[in-house]
Amino acid sequence: MFYGMTTYGGTKNKGVLFKYDPVHNVFEKKVDFIVSNGQEPYGSLTACSNWKLYGMTRNGGNDNYGVLFEYDPFNDTLIKKVDFADSIGILTEGSLLEASNGKLYGMTNMGGTHDGGVLFEYNPITSSYAKKIDFTGATNGRYPEGTLIQAKNGLLYGTTAQGGIYDNGVLFEYDPVTNNLVKKIDFDGTNIGSLPYGALFQADDGKLYGMTSYGGVYDSGVLFSYEIASGVLTKLLDYNGDSTGYRPRGTLMQAVNGKLYGTTCCGGIWSGGTLFEYDIQTNKFVKKEDFNQINGYTPTWGQLIEIGGMVGIAPIIPPENDQGISVYPNPSNGKFTISLKDDESIKIYNTMGMEIYNGQYQRGENNLVLDLPNGIYILKAWNGKASSSVKISIFN
Repeated sequence: MFYGMTTYGGTKNKGVLFKYDPVHNVFEKKVDFIVSNGQEPYGSLTACSNWKLYGMTRNGGNDNYGVLFEYDPFNDTLIKKVDFADSIGILTEGSLLEASNGKLYGMTNMGGTHDGGVLFEYNPITSSYAKKIDFTGATNGRYPEGTLIQAKNGLLYGTTAQGGIYDNGVLFEYDPVTNNLVKKIDFDGTNIGSLPYGALFQADDGKLYGMTSYGGVYDSGVLFSYEIASGVLTKLLDYNGDSTGYRPRGTLMQAVNGKLYGTTCCGGIWSGGTLFEYDIQTNKFVKKEDFNQINGYTPTWGQLIEIGGMVGIAPIIPPENDQGISVYPNPSNGKFTISLKDDESIKIYNTMGMEIYNGQYQRGENNLVLDLPNGIYILKAWNGKASSSVKISIFN
């Protein structure tokens, strides 16, 4: 089943949480937001390893500053867990991230000690909320609008839309173990861009990729990469209008072919935005489509997805495939048998798109033992020509 939210509509015109059955083409409204349980939800729902969904609203709740909620799709119940308040953060823009420690992390756009937003932690087991970092301005940024990601090194990375030395936003690194946030990059405008809005994305080469909405040579935004080990940010492209589009606000994704794809909300031939491709091996940018009202107009927030591939923070994977891979038993306690038709490389991702396993396996039956927390994972196989993916479940 698919689950999602609308910002408005429903009984009180405060938004709804809905379910969609793609097999039977059935849409069902599950929850009406009615102020007391939040209103005007922003961002995406986050599916956690406890089989529950978590999300946030921008308004509603006790102080009308929004809420953090939990939805149980099996019992069909929504429970408000946190009322956002000025002291602990208000006005959420992005989505929640379930880190490898099982806790949820997110950011608010405003509130906190300096009214520049906060980075927070929520523990689903204890239902406890903790403000971890206050964004202060020049020191560590302010007004974050995107979503955090967890890189392969276990650290969290994100951006703020403003703050830093030039007040054009920053890229930061956060260690959930030590509760230490380090500003890594000050966006400066012309050289490396300004005002990053979407989330960062870690590609197969280990680098983080992202976009700014302004700055660069044409003040139309830039596409950049960030190398974690060296701490170096490299501007890869200046968005310039008709030939590339401009004002990107979403998040990049990496397709099975290894190339990055994204959209801009403005520019292109018809000024309605563009869909583009970027090859991280050859540094080649190709505009693939101009949005023109007939085929859509002004794509803003969000991320492209690839059916059957691994996509960012919300993979869409068919439950079965016919490309030569089967896994059994499934669910299991972490001991699987993988049956392959070809020699293939196997990668396993958690539900946030973080790679947590990588190995080579031969044609035929292979035993695999995973020491992982209970939850849902994506197993992806690649034989050099095509990939296939299957969802696996671990319950001890």
